[in-house]
Amino acid sequence: MKKRILMLLLIIFLSNLLLGCNGEKEKIRIKTLVMNELETRYEEEFEIKRMFYDQKRSKWVSEVYPKENNIDDETFFAYVKKDPKERGVENYYFMKVSNLTTIYYKPIIKKKFKGKKIYFSCGIEEHTKKKLDKYKYRTIKNLIEKNGKDVVVHFEIYIFEDVVSTEEKKEEFIKEVWELFKYLKSQNLKWASITINIYDEEFFGNKDVEHILKESNWFSSGTSEFDVFEYRRKKKYVLYIEEKDYKNIENIKDIKKRLRKLDWSLIKK
Repeated sequence: MKKRILMLLLIIFLSNLLLGCNGEKEKIRIKTLVMNELETRYEEEFEIKRMFYDQKRSKWVSEVYPKENNIDDETFFAYVKKDPKERGVENYYFMKVSNLTTIYYKPIIKKKFKGKKIYFSCGIEEHTKKKLDKYKYRTIKNLIEKNGKDVVVHFEIYIFEDVVSTEEKKEEFIKEVWELFKYLKSQNLKWASITINIYDEEFFGNKDVEHILKESNWFSSGTSEFDVFEYRRKKKYVLYIEEKDYKNIENIKDIKKRLRKLDWSLIKK
């Protein structure tokens, strides 16, 4: 009886050892595949932060980041199925193109809003990314100039100063939005959305806004440092231009109509 138990334990041990060896070999294979694929595709060097096997989806998951950038700022995931022929998918391209779009529009936004205390990010739609990949455009500028009709850009702008308390300030602000809108129209984009969030200057005046936005992921995630909901409630006004607006706006009055004051008493926590 004891011999049978010992034999069974030995079989289990050897099976686990064999599975462990095979698992490690598979992990090395996947790591090599992921690194080769990414470096060939993007002509950059990458590091893998961690790897694990997702049993539910039967996929290897690698958390990766560009070697030249901060690990906390630009990690992304690459997925590879069990099939050795599977090339895998990853979401680095979306992040890369969005970052390039933000960099491209930064001087334009800063110029249009004449040195105001603003922060912004850009998003870009799926079909735009495919166009960029397909035609091998190396810059957003080239993409817009050569294929602007397929480009959809989304702007999220945050302003941390008073731009609407007087009629004079409001007129100046609306004019700046109008100038940005006309500039985007001149690029012959398919369309663009613009969301401008205006926050309480007095509340944020002595705070490190850049750190706050990074820590809370632009007010979308909780943090132990501060009450994100309280900070979010300091948004006083919003101006929103969506697809149907973009196509129908004809003059500066149409821009002004889209500025509204927020009433937080009507918004649930």
